[in-house]
Amino acid sequence: MLMRISLIVAIIAGLAAGVINFLKVKEKIDIVVTERNTEHANYVKTDAELTTTKSTVLQMNCSERFLSNTPGNKPASVST
Repeated sequence: MLMRISLIVAIIAGLAAGVINFLKVKEKIDIVVTERNTEHANYVKTDAELTTTKSTVLQMNCSERFLSNTPGNKPASVST
């Protein structure tokens, strides 16, 4: 009879330890997932800003070249 009681107590203690570990690990996993999602959102935002900036710089360079090569204007590389 004492063996059965000891076995039941050991099983319950093992299950309790498993539940406690699961809850602690789940909390850490939730924190890591939240940080990952935040970093991903920041990356997407920064990448979009970089793409916009590159596009703007390219447009500015193209318009600068066009304006410097219009008739009546001297090219920027020619000095007088």
